[in-house]
Amino acid sequence: MSSEYSPLNWLRSGFIRAVGFAVLILWSLTAVYPFIWTVLTSLKTNQELYSNIWGLPATPQWQNYVYAWTTGGTGGTNSVETGFMNSIIVTALSIIILFVIAPMAAYALGRAEYRGKNATLYLLIAGMYIAPQISLVPLFVLFAGLGLTNSLLGLIIVYVSSGLPYAVFISRLGFLSIP
Repeated sequence: MSSEYSPLNWLRSGFIRAVGFAVLILWSLTAVYPFIWTVLTSLKTNQELYSNIWGLPATPQWQNYVYAWTTGGTGGTNSVETGFMNSIIVTALSIIILFVIAPMAAYALGRAEYRGKNATLYLLIAGMYIAPQISLVPLFVLFAGLGLTNSLLGLIIVYVSSGLPYAVFISRLGFLSIP
């Protein structure tokens, strides 16, 4: 009789599988519960929130979402709608610029032969190791001098310049894999 099919091994694998599922279910609940609690809390009035924080909303207040979307809770122009649109604009333009610049630079670093190619590649890789916190103050001083603080263009420039080393490096690997 093979030990592979013994009842003891089946019991062990079944027990281990059950314990694994139990751990995964508990982990999922701890990950999902804060999201569910946030959604339920967002549907309460302020009075309900302060009186019974863990309870279900008596009547769901869907207008809370409209209020947050239009005013952002501040009553000014800093609404969620404005932030959402700004995020879409900055992200879309940054990705478009990266999609144009990164493949051209990656092709030059991967396929073209010229003097200084390795030095350029090493500088690019070094750009991946610069911590963003180190460049915050110099970037602010530079952008303040250029008048780009508090503008979408300044944010797009930062996103493109910080994402370019990664995009070029990954695109270069793709060009190197083509025979």
